[in-house]
Amino acid sequence: EIIVKWDPSNSKDNSQSGYTGNVYLDAYKLDGTFLWRIDLGKNIRAGAHYTQFLVYDFDGDGMAEVVCKTAPGTVDGEGGFLNEGPAATSDHSADYRNSSGYILTGEEYLTVFNGLSGAEMATVSYVPARGKVSDWGDSYGNRVDRFLAGVAYLDGERPSIVMARGYYTRAVLAAWDCRDGMLVPRWVFDSKDNGNGAYAGQDNHQLSVADVDGDDFDEIIYGSCVIDHDGKGLHSTGLGHGDALHVGDLVPDRPGLEIFVPHESGGNGVSLRDAHTGEIIWQRKNSNDIGRGLTADVIAEYPGNEFWASSGMGVYNSKGEIVGSGPSINHVIWWDGDLLREMLDGT
Repeated sequence: EIIVKWDPSNSKDNSQSGYTGNVYLDAYKLDGTFLWRIDLGKNIRAGAHYTQFLVYDFDGDGMAEVVCKTAPGTVDGEGGFLNEGPAATSDHSADYRNSSGYILTGEEYLTVFNGLSGAEMATVSYVPARGKVSDWGDSYGNRVDRFLAGVAYLDGERPSIVMARGYYTRAVLAAWDCRDGMLVPRWVFDSKDNGNGAYAGQDNHQLSVADVDGDDFDEIIYGSCVIDHDGKGLHSTGLGHGDALHVGDLVPDRPGLEIFVPHESGGNGVSLRDAHTGEIIWQRKNSNDIGRGLTADVIAEYPGNEFWASSGMGVYNSKGEIVGSGPSINHVIWWDGDLLREMLDGT
């Protein structure tokens, strides 16, 4: 089956004010047969950063569930308002949008839905709550509502839900397990907590999941930092926020995995680091906002991956040596049957 998120034509970037229409999650069979629709309601704003949804078999019953952030007014796939946990006493007629279209008050939930029917299974209060809006980097509602999500095997055996909020200043990740029809908290990592200050402002527009330290448990790669499987900080480079992130065995003559990140500010350019320790393998500085970057094996004569980024930074081999000018920076694909990747750009 396929789950589709429908954004309205008036969806907004978080930096843009204005009202938006509702966001829908629809389920379809592969032949196009419609199965169900979840209407997130007027208290979930439409835009790329607001609704991150997960589709996975979290409870081990052989069928996937759907997990996302919800609010008063959300209607499940069976046509009813949410009524589990804190949603049981919600005023589903409430409209929390302010005059600029932002939603900075009102209850926030995390809900797991049955993948077969779209029915609500469990709802809990969203962690973290928005709290003081300015803690996240501005006071008008842009950075407070930057959300990410992922699936991770934090215990090495069963999948957990990881929901994240914030990355420009404060950053919080909350791990949940779906067990016996309930959402059970596993841990919360908050850059605001004592000892975690080095993890503030280090986070990307995306996260990745990988076992970076070889202990058979997944870690969360959150831009310039990594959170261990137990919810404790593993390392932070201090190189700051970025717009792209790649994790893998990118340099085959080194043990373990590597992380490649283009950075937005501070003249930090691009960096390749050891995924476990955070040790910088090499870095190429640049005064620009390096908004995009890719890594793939595209040149046969050099072992391992090549690396390139925007702002005319060129192509580097796994040793950080310049070996060419930069190709497109959108996507790579295996296309022609050999072991090298090709560029996928536009149509």
